[in-house]
Formats: sequence, structure tokens, C-alpha cells
Amino acid sequence: WFDEYGKINKDAKINYQSIGSGGGIKQLTEGTVDFGASDAPMNDEEMKNAETKNNTKVFHFPSVLGAVVLTYNLPGVDKPLNLNGETIANIYLGKIKKWDDASISADNPGVKLPDKFQLFTELTEAEQLIFSQIFFQILVLIGKQQ
Repeated sequence: WFDEYGKINKDAKINYQSIGSGGGIKQLTEGTVDFGASDAPMNDEEMKNAETKNNTKVFHFPSVLGAVVLTYNLPGVDKPLNLNGETIANIYLGKIKKWDDASISADNPGVKLPDKFQLFTELTEAEQLIFSQIFFQILVLIGKQQ
């Protein structure tokens, strides 16, 4: 929408930088930008700090819809795995330690799963914070459904 807005309002200069949610919150709080983007809303303390420091009101509004996507790479497994909500929650809560766990095997009959488990992330600290907030909300919702 930045490009379209700029076509209508020639004097408006929008410089969007994909620096991560934590960076957007930090720049807004420091007053170096007029608006920032974040995958998760600012918490009450962040809102208060930004409003106090900049003597202005901060507003949240949704501008895009995104998703947290879980991915895996298991050599030798050439079919998509079925992972239900409870299984995903138990993986990230540390209750499931290996890919060949009975709950994963039960949803994937005939798939030979390795006797190992590794989680790797290549996220910055700020991205991990936002991912954690979003993913924690998912885990809470799954837990309430159990």
C-alpha cells in the first residue's frame, strides 16, 4: 500500500525497511520514525514508553495478515508429515523428544521416522521474541482445546 499511497500523495515519503518487529518497535519508541510495523502488538510498557518519550498517542491497526509456519527437513522422509495441534504443542513444550515418537508415528502410518530430534532456528533475537509471542498464543489455544 506504500506505493499506491505515494502515487496519490506526492509529498508523502514512506521509507519502509524490513528490519524485524523488534526493530520497528524500537524505532517507534525512540521517535526516529512516525510509524513502525510489527508482527505482534506492543505491550503496555512499550506503548507507555513510546507515548511518554514522544508525547503522542500510539495506535495499533492491522495492515497485513501473516502466519507462523513450522518447517522440517528429515532426510529419507519424502512424504509430508501430519502433525496435529497437540503433537506440535508437545514438541515445543519438550514432551516429545524424537521424531519417531508414538504420537507422530500414529498420525503418519507407514512413514519411517528417524530416531532423532533437532530443532534449529536462524532467527534474530527480535524475531525470536515476536515468534515466541505468536507461537505461545497458539500453544495456549491448543492447550485450552485439550
